[in-house]
This record gives sequence, C-alpha cells and structure tokens, in this order.
Amino acid sequence: MMYCGKHVPWDHFPKSLSFQELQYPLIVLKQYFDFDWPNGHFKDLKTWRSFVIGNESYNHERLGAGKLLSKYHSTLKLLDALYVLHLVNEDEPSGKVSKEQLDNERSTWYWMPENLSEQELSCPYVLIKRIFKKIKPQLFRDYLMECIDFALSPHSVNSMTAEEIISLFKKLKKLISAAWIIRQRGTNTPFCK
Repeated sequence: MMYCGKHVPWDHFPKSLSFQELQYPLIVLKQYFDFDWPNGHFKDLKTWRSFVIGNESYNHERLGAGKLLSKYHSTLKLLDALYVLHLVNEDEPSGKVSKEQLDNERSTWYWMPENLSEQELSCPYVLIKRIFKKIKPQLFRDYLMECIDFALSPHSVNSMTAEEIISLFKKLKKLISAAWIIRQRGTNTPFCK
C-alpha cells in the first residue's frame, strides 16, 4: 500500500539534532535546563504565545528578534530529543518511580512540575507518548514555524484559532515539565534545594 499522508514517513526524523545528540538525547535536555530554569522557559513561551495571537511583532529591546529565534531553535531541539527518547522507551517505558521516590524528589528537588498528573510525574514517557500520538514531530515543527513567523510579523495568526495556539503552548509546557523530570532522573547531578 502506498503512503498517502501529508508528510513523507521520514519527515518525523529529528532534524535539529547533531549525530552525538541523536545518540545521547539527554545532552539536549541538560543543555536546555542549563540555559534557564523551567519557569523561565514557561515565561518565554507565554511571551511568544502573546505575540503569535496579538497584532504586534516581537522585538526584544537589546536582542531584537534573536531572543525569540533562539527560543524557537531550542524548542525544536528539545522536541526532537524527547521524540528520540520516546522511541527508545516506546515498548517498555522506563523511569517509572515509586510513590516514595516521588515524595523524596518533591522534597529535595529545586522545582517540581505542578501541571503534570501523578502518573505523568511517575513516568513522564506516558505523557510524551500521548502528546506525540496527537501531534507528530513534523506537525509540531509546522505549527512552531507558523508561530515564529506570526510572532515576528505585525499580523496575528490566521491559520490557527487562539484556542489551538493556547492548546499547542500548553502541550509544550507539559513537554518541558516532562523533560525536566527526565533530566533530573537521568543525571548524577540533579538540581536540588
């Protein structure tokens, strides 16, 4: 049977990762959170979203469009790294922790996501699988490309509703939270209080 979808099958291949990052996607998660804390990333996403929906174009006082372009590229890398980690853990999600370990993490870690369920906190790959089942990587890239285009243009987005944009950015926040959990558990140096 011939493939008749919108995207060719290899479109989901991670495009923004180097060979080393493909082999060790946890590197990307570490770099992402070395750059800023989760709440800083959330704040940047909220700013980005407001410029996508609004009629003004993004222009940072010191960095111009560069700051938003940097957020766009780091978000693409994070999505690709999470997709690779999802594929590695697809058959048998690893990383599920006990309630005792989760309670210990809550009391010792610098930050714990409040936008994830107990099941998602216990095993963030459940969330990643669910999100990538709804929105494939190439479609995420397409949406983010539209979002960056409209955030940098003086026009508001007309191809997506405000509700769709808000939903997309909520999914990004959840993926950032899942990435934080994976980063914390996957390193010997978690950020603690």
